[in-house]
Amino acid sequence: MMLPVWWDGENVTDPALTMDPNQIEGIMEIVQQYYVDMSWGKMNLTWQMLPQQVLTGQTAAAPDFTPTADAARAIVSAQYTKGVDYDGIALVYFTATSGPFSGGGGWASVNGDFMWMSYEMGFSVTRHEVG
Repeated sequence: MMLPVWWDGENVTDPALTMDPNQIEGIMEIVQQYYVDMSWGKMNLTWQMLPQQVLTGQTAAAPDFTPTADAARAIVSAQYTKGVDYDGIALVYFTATSGPFSGGGGWASVNGDFMWMSYEMGFSVTRHEVG
């Protein structure tokens, strides 16, 4: 499940803070094809794109891993069932002012079900975090 977000307190009407879902979809399609090719057709990466929304309670000041994951899971689980509708969540955010999300790139655990990606997403980092 792809979840693009605004940090709590960001201006949701500011066009500069509105993510282009086509940019995210485009990178995900390239990554999907990469894994199909790399696995000789045995792996198929699928996703659903949710609309960009506020990550309530999480500001750009110093967000951290567990609180952001918990807030994202609350958003997704309000409408979807893990293991039925989705297997994992990718949180897509604008870089924060401090903390681990203040630099561009991504974070994920091996065999985990959660991924953090800064916007705009790129192929190399997304491929690495998915894998």
